[in-house]
Amino acid sequence: MPSPITVYATLNDIINAGIPAAALENVPTDSINECLVNASSEIDSYLASTYTLPFTTINGVLTQKCVNLASWYILNTRGFDPGIRMAKDATVRMAYEDTIRFLERIAMRKSILVGVVDSGSPADSNPTPVAAPFFSPWNIYYW
Repeated sequence: MPSPITVYATLNDIINAGIPAAALENVPTDSINECLVNASSEIDSYLASTYTLPFTTINGVLTQKCVNLASWYILNTRGFDPGIRMAKDATVRMAYEDTIRFLERIAMRKSILVGVVDSGSPADSNPTPVAAPFFSPWNIYYW
């Protein structure tokens, strides 16, 4: 049986796909790792309603979402002001907000993660999302 995965990204993932290395200069490695653990825990809080955790296989999307959350935490920890709307700051904030919306969609079963295996499912299964009923303002006028 594969080992359970509880942290979805690593320090190298942060460096390669997260915030610029210069932004990490004065941030201790232990703090970065704590942000990765916290980001993974936040992800779990959304996914627990859809998947049996922990995962045994994850995909790059889940890793990137963890990087997005952890990058936000790191910048806040080192004194980042999320109210500042500079280009790089806005990018990190948008990635954080997009990640939260993505996780909310999974929690509501409007999206699924493809290529992940949870600890309660066979390797070839994914949960089936529950489709919301189609609504269009034109349905009201249909005769």
